[in-house]
Amino acid sequence: MTAVGTRVTAIMEAKDGVVRSFGDGVYAGDFDLPPDAGGFNFGQKNPRIDLDSGKTVWGCESWWGPCEVVRRGLPADWKWEIVDIDVHRKANSGYASRRPLSRQGGAWK
Repeated sequence: MTAVGTRVTAIMEAKDGVVRSFGDGVYAGDFDLPPDAGGFNFGQKNPRIDLDSGKTVWGCESWWGPCEVVRRGLPADWKWEIVDIDVHRKANSGYASRRPLSRQGGAWK
């Protein structure tokens, strides 16, 4: 279980040598989703990631976990790209494309 206040990385997908990330931020706890959140959710509270960019990404929109754990789980030579969550939501009707390497309960482990 990730503690509230932990520095985390939120990833949209990682494949073919490229990590598409929403960025780093802080796990703020579990909250009700706002109407504009994408991803898959069945009405339960959801992990909120407050990104360093000032934006918010939700657990149901990303694969996320402590920064060092996420980076350690990916090949060091992969290229990282930052994806704007607002642009992604608009372009994808609110559904994130997710391809994790490993996951437990919505978070990388």
